Amino acid sequence: MHEIVPLLASLDQVYAPPAQERERQAQFCCAHIDVVGYSVIPAAIDKDILMATVFVHDPSASSLHFTLENVSRDFAPASFACNIHDPQSVKLANEGDTRWANYFKVALQGLQPHLPAEAIACGRGYVYVLVDGSVPPASSLSSSAAMTICSSIVILTALGARDQISRKKMTEIAIESERLVGVNSGGMDQAVSVYGVPNHAVYVSFVPSLETRSVPLPFNEDDSFVFVVSNTLVESDKKVMGPVQYNLRVVETRMAARILEMALGLNADQAHFPRAYQHTLYAVADAYFQRPGAWEAALKDSNVRDTRTKHGEKAAQLQWMLRIVDTHIPHHAMVRKEVEEATGLQGAAFDREFLESFPIRADQFHLHSLFTQVP
Repeated sequence: MHEIVPLLASLDQVYAPPAQERERQAQFCCAHIDVVGYSVIPAAIDKDILMATVFVHDPSASSLHFTLENVSRDFAPASFACNIHDPQSVKLANEGDTRWANYFKVALQGLQPHLPAEAIACGRGYVYVLVDGSVPPASSLSSSAAMTICSSIVILTALGARDQISRKKMTEIAIESERLVGVNSGGMDQAVSVYGVPNHAVYVSFVPSLETRSVPLPFNEDDSFVFVVSNTLVESDKKVMGPVQYNLRVVETRMAARILEMALGLNADQAHFPRAYQHTLYAVADAYFQRPGAWEAALKDSNVRDTRTKHGEKAAQLQWMLRIVDTHIPHHAMVRKEVEEATGLQGAAFDREFLESFPIRADQFHLHSLFTQVP
C-alpha cells in the first residue's frame, strides 16, 4: 500500500503551499448484477487511490480553478476552471492523455446541485491536487469508481462541506456522476468503496433504496478459506471498449427485460423501484411474482421447492425465471430487426430506448447468454 507521507512530500515539491488534505480510497473487485437492480456482496481490497490537496480560497478569483497532477508520468497534468454555480461549465476531455481527469470533473458536476449555500460561497480560488495510487488502470478493479469517490471527498473537503453530505448521499451522487463519463455503471463499486471495512464483505441492495450491511468474512486460524483476487493484465479502456462491452451488456439486459415484459404481459414500471432500476430484469421478476397465483404455480415444480428449502425464496424465484427466459428469449445472437420485433419498438423509438443514452456499437445482440454468465 502506498504511504501518504512521501506523497505529501511530493506535493510540497510540485505546489508551494503546504498540503492540507489527504485522502485514500480502497479498491475492490466483484461481478456486476447491480446494473439490473439485484443486490450484490462485493469486498474491498487494499489497492488505493491517494490524493494530496491544497485549497487556496480567493474571493477575488472569477471562478474555482483546479490543477491536477499525477505521480505517474503516464497521465498528463490537467487544469480547468469551474463556475461553481454552473456545473456544465466543466468540459470533459474526449481525447488525449488528460482524460483521466474526467473522473474528477464528473465528481464536481455531480456534487454541485447538492452543495450547501455556504460551500457555494467558498467556490472561488485554487485547488491543487496530486494523485497517486496502486490500482492498475483499466484492469476492471474499479479504479474509476475509486477515483470518483476520492475526488468527491477532496472537493467536499476543499469547500468545507464534507460533513454536510452523508456517506449514503455521496455514494448515490458518485453513481450518477460516473455515468456522465459515458459508462452505464451500476452502484456496487461506489458503494463498497465508501462502505468497505477490513475482513468484511458489504451486502449492497438498491431497491427500494441504497442500503448496505457489513458481512464478516469467514477468516479463522486454520486458514480454511482463501480469497483470491486476480488481475488478467489485459487493459480495458472504457472509452474504447465500453460501447462494445460494458454498455452493450447493460443494454442487452434492458432488451431482454423488455422482451419478457411483452411476452408475459407485464408492466415492470414498479413504483417501489428507483427510476434507474425500473424495467430491469429484477423489476420484471418482481412484477411477475406479484401476479396472483404465479408463485404458487412455480412451487408445483419439485426443483423450485427444493431450491427454496435450501437457498430461500429469492433463489427459487430466480430458478423459475430462468425457465421463463429459456421459453421467451432466443438462444441465438439476434440482429436489430429481430430485437425490434420482439420488443415492439422500431426505428427512432428503439434508438431512444436502448441506444441513445450511452455509446453502443453492435451488429448482434446476445441476450440469452446474459442468463448463463454474469453481465
